[in-house]
Amino acid sequence: GKRGYEYWIDVYEKKIEKTLLQIKKTEYKLDKLRHTPEGKPKIKKKKFKKKDLNNSDQAGTGHPTSALSKNDKQKNIEQNRLNFLHSQLAGEKAKLAELIEEMEAAYYVLQGYKTLLDRMQKNLGYIFVDYKKSGDVYTFDDGSTFNYATQDFTFNQNGKQESFRIYHIAFGKTVFSKNIDESFVHMNLSTINEEEKFVYEKVVAKSERTVAMNKSDSIQTMEIFQAILNRDMKIDLSIYAGGILGQSEGKYYRDSLLTAEAYNKDNELNDQVWKYRAVKDDKIHLSVEVWQDKMKPFNFESYEKGYLKLKKKYPGLTEIDYSSAVKARQLADQWLNQMKALVPLWFEKPIERAKILKTLSSTKAGKVGFVNRSIWAKVPLLD
Repeated sequence: GKRGYEYWIDVYEKKIEKTLLQIKKTEYKLDKLRHTPEGKPKIKKKKFKKKDLNNSDQAGTGHPTSALSKNDKQKNIEQNRLNFLHSQLAGEKAKLAELIEEMEAAYYVLQGYKTLLDRMQKNLGYIFVDYKKSGDVYTFDDGSTFNYATQDFTFNQNGKQESFRIYHIAFGKTVFSKNIDESFVHMNLSTINEEEKFVYEKVVAKSERTVAMNKSDSIQTMEIFQAILNRDMKIDLSIYAGGILGQSEGKYYRDSLLTAEAYNKDNELNDQVWKYRAVKDDKIHLSVEVWQDKMKPFNFESYEKGYLKLKKKYPGLTEIDYSSAVKARQLADQWLNQMKALVPLWFEKPIERAKILKTLSSTKAGKVGFVNRSIWAKVPLLD
């Protein structure tokens, strides 16, 4: 209706209250009538005739008539009114239930439209940079320029780390129109303050077999969860194969001078470094990198076929490049699963759990970076 669901729901709630009051009053009247003593019945007398000698009323006193008394008539009236009011009440309750159901459905649709509107506003942006036009060149207040003739857009260099997103936005004359009447490009530029930049890094070196979470890890992991929850941040996962372990001045690198050696059970080194890193800017960037010693793992034969196939395409790859990639892929999967397991322990509200778990579950491992990230290829996930 023109006045909306809430108005009509209020109207029918008042109607139900009024009908209930009328039912109560009618029941009271009817109860009172039922307990009212009946008067003497009306007697219908006939003139005595000889042909009536054999009838029961030979005394001539007459019979009670079948006509209803005044009290009976009133009872019938109130009983009919009570039946009508109950039928009316049932109809009003049914209409109220129908309105509530329709309103809930309408609010569900409305919420979908609000979500769509919020996404549209977010894509369009809330703050626009002012500009000045000179011929075909538009110069913005931050120094960026756009040449309309050549369609070239240039960001102004300021020596700071920046990230930007480009949106191609198209829309019609009406909200739900499928025909495109307008089309333009929106660029969202953000500058990262290095002093306030969130960086989490954990290095597991040498022969450590497990990654125990300490207090600092817990705090940093909660930072990631809060960014997902409060800022709707998405996760980007990167995996790197460090190759044969090299170390200099506390930093790790791929030692290209060394070559892989066969596995030797009696002289197993098992020196490796696992590096976990999380950086937060416009997204949450997770990365895992693994370096290993030059000895091939004992189970290398189980995935050697994949290595040989990749080596045909990239002859410079070593067995340790591939084994460190497989290990990094495995650790990245374990890291995501560990965070998923923490969510129900750290968050009580189902809606918060669902939001964080949805983001973590949508995070998928893509290709792995080899040879200082110059080669990208997929590797299997091993148990």
